[in-house]
Amino acid sequence: MSAEELFVPEFLLAEIPIKDKSVQDDRLWIYSSKYVSLIEAYCEGFVVFVFPLNMIQKKFEYVNSDGVTETWNLVFVQNNVGFVDSEKNPVEVLDDAFHFLETYLTWEDINLDFGSE
Repeated sequence: MSAEELFVPEFLLAEIPIKDKSVQDDRLWIYSSKYVSLIEAYCEGFVVFVFPLNMIQKKFEYVNSDGVTETWNLVFVQNNVGFVDSEKNPVEVLDDAFHFLETYLTWEDINLDFGSE
């Protein structure tokens, strides 16, 4: 593979890899390399987080492989969108980040859904 084939992805999925049975175990983040911003993503019903209303956030729905609709909340915990691109609406970045997450969740349902075997 040549250096020309390597790229930095627009979004990266992050979690704390070593679990210690704390609330931190269920936390999930999406890092936007393009906008140097960090977004926390959580699924209602699995964990309960309350973020201040002044933080930019949006709810999304994902239908999993079992046909169950999951409500996901995405919240900027570090928002640098305006510094990188003053014309970009941060909510559009949340939309793009959820599309990335939705693609991952679909892949996970197909490839890692051990409960349906």
